[in-house]
Amino acid sequence: MAYLEIFLIQIILLILFLVLLAPRNRQLLPWNWPFVRVMPTMYLKSHEIYDKITEILAENKSTVLFKTSWFTKTDILVTSDPANAHHVMSTNFSIYQRGSEFRNVFDFLGQAVFSKDLEEWREEKKFTHAFFRENQYHESVPKIVHQTLEKALIPVLDRTSQQNQELDLQSLFNRFMLDATCLLAAGFDAGSLRVGFPECPLLDAMDDIAEAVFYRHILPERVWKLQRWLRVGKEKKMAEASNTFNRILSDNVSKKKHELATDDQETGDGTFDVLKFYLKEAAINTGNKGAQKHDDKGFLAANLITLLFAGRDTSAALLAWFFYLISRNLSSKTRF
Repeated sequence: MAYLEIFLIQIILLILFLVLLAPRNRQLLPWNWPFVRVMPTMYLKSHEIYDKITEILAENKSTVLFKTSWFTKTDILVTSDPANAHHVMSTNFSIYQRGSEFRNVFDFLGQAVFSKDLEEWREEKKFTHAFFRENQYHESVPKIVHQTLEKALIPVLDRTSQQNQELDLQSLFNRFMLDATCLLAAGFDAGSLRVGFPECPLLDAMDDIAEAVFYRHILPERVWKLQRWLRVGKEKKMAEASNTFNRILSDNVSKKKHELATDDQETGDGTFDVLKFYLKEAAINTGNKGAQKHDDKGFLAANLITLLFAGRDTSAALLAWFFYLISRNLSSKTRF
């Protein structure tokens, strides 16, 4: 508990510091403090952390090492250099193992291939990534994108234009990509992209999980584990979000299994989805060594979670940045 006491003392001192510091001068907060390093400022600026990190990266040739504190035992290397990303994620992937610490932070992924180390990852990848070679997959992608555009995105944009309202592009594309990815990965529409941006349990769960994982990277491990045990703060949201995620996806896995068990023909409209592909491949390879778990509800749900995060977050951010850059360089519109 000594680490927790140090952490609480640190927070109290920071609060006293802020009380004495006029709001207009809060930009004077240093990034690197003695002993506790960047942790205090990361907490205080968490609402604008991405902007601040972007500024720091721009001033430090796209790569910076954050020393969090002596008692967190965690330093964070942040880079926006494509060459570094390629080095880690592609050319030297085998060097950068996930490890137990990674799986500890990303425990919500369970049995997902994303959390496995190299040898196990190679074996699981043969099953989980096999759908990329399917013609049906490549044929379904444009159909699903067109369907989501026609039934969801265009009505939202029409209503926004008619009412002369502002629109948050990041939120718009998060919802667009979630709905499209759900259709492609699991065969159901999350229904998040509708006029008025209605509440969507799956969308909220993804946001809560992403936020909790971010805080796990900057909080001392003992602190966030204590929060998890007490079910308070971000860890309470994390637990609730994980339950929501698993319930929705597990129910969908059960439904899909029932559909395939009661009908030998293609169910629904015949559109491809990854979950259906997984279940059929698992049935074909039932007798193979290690194939039994491919039919396991937990295994399937965990890998669907990975696909949803990969499909939503990366593409949504890319689309938002693309249109932002277009708006800042209006002359480029004439090239399209």
